[in-house]
Amino acid sequence: MEIIQVSAPHEVPRNFTGRVDYYYNMVRFEEGIGPPDCQEYYLRGELHREDGPAAIFADGEKYWFLFGVKKTIEEVFELMDEEEQIEFLFNLDQWR
Repeated sequence: MEIIQVSAPHEVPRNFTGRVDYYYNMVRFEEGIGPPDCQEYYLRGELHREDGPAAIFADGEKYWFLFGVKKTIEEVFELMDEEEQIEFLFNLDQWR
């Protein structure tokens, strides 16, 4: 998976697929110090992730997106097949 570091959303390439690490503090961004302020996962330019939240903030806040559409964790769970649901239940900590 490609991972890029940016300081603002307009720096994300159009139709990007991969993870974007946002550093809002310019000193931390320039030096790549510490964890990012936010991580977002994209598929062809849209927020999307099937195996976890698509947006994860440093304060612990998480949001789920599928093909650019915001979903609740319950909606994502309902779309999983039985094997994925079992995997999800055994790895709840990564989702919360």
